[in-house]
Amino acid sequence: MFWEPKTFLDMIMTMSEIVVDNIQGWQLHQPHRALFLLVSFGQLVPTKRVINLTHYNVTIQLLNPTVQSIKILIGAEVAELYITVNKIKLILYYNIMIKTITTLAIVLCSLVASAQQFEQGMGKAMELWQQGKTTEASAMFERIAAAEPNQWLPNYYVALVNTTKAFDPVLKTQVPALLEKAQMALDKELLKDDSNAELLVLQALINTAYIVYDPMTNGMLLSDKVRQLYVKASILDPKNPRVVAGKAEFEIGGARYFGGDTKPMCAEIDRAIELFTNFKPETTFHPNWGLERALEVQKDCKK
Repeated sequence: MFWEPKTFLDMIMTMSEIVVDNIQGWQLHQPHRALFLLVSFGQLVPTKRVINLTHYNVTIQLLNPTVQSIKILIGAEVAELYITVNKIKLILYYNIMIKTITTLAIVLCSLVASAQQFEQGMGKAMELWQQGKTTEASAMFERIAAAEPNQWLPNYYVALVNTTKAFDPVLKTQVPALLEKAQMALDKELLKDDSNAELLVLQALINTAYIVYDPMTNGMLLSDKVRQLYVKASILDPKNPRVVAGKAEFEIGGARYFGGDTKPMCAEIDRAIELFTNFKPETTFHPNWGLERALEVQKDCKK
């Protein structure tokens, strides 16, 4: 019967402290007291079994040259405890290292498997979206978000898929439901981090979709909020092409509505396209959209 390494280490450490504190008051011809300590700290030593420290892969390293030895007789076998007057350093190896390495390997494998599942799921959802299967893509992103609550991208794409779908004039009757789903998903991530420029851009896009859906009701209500979102996003991430392009396009719409000059905003569209050219997303699944729309707006600017 072997002691568990942690239990054994705790017992020996406790015993060692007591022995070190009391060794000067002990007589070496009283080994039964040390035996009593061994047995009492957890009652781990069975009758007629040798206390063989090598069984438990333990080395006692002496830090003081003055060493005293206590021999304990158990049946016909002998166990020796080496005690220093000042300190005992216990080095527990092999069992603990094996357990530690095994635990780390299990954790690492679990993380790798989780990462692989996340990537496979995101890849499949992206593929569905590219195929025009927005409902299926949104549902898969939702499932990934539920399984990976620490990842912000799945909910981000739930919101993005439904928001971009809401701009389709053919689906006008579905707009309230689409934008409600988008807002619910985005709110979950904004509660965690409201300083993510990508999330702010998407919130501005949701508000813009509401304005397009019902300009008379939502125009006055949400226009200032959209501008404020883009200003905040510009401060947080001034070289983000989606921030620059989104802000410029929204301002172009306002300028045209009120008969203003759009040249400054069109120049910003040109700058956004340059930023898109040099932009590198953090991973394959991080936001990398917007260039095609910016090019369309650029064409309108040149008319």
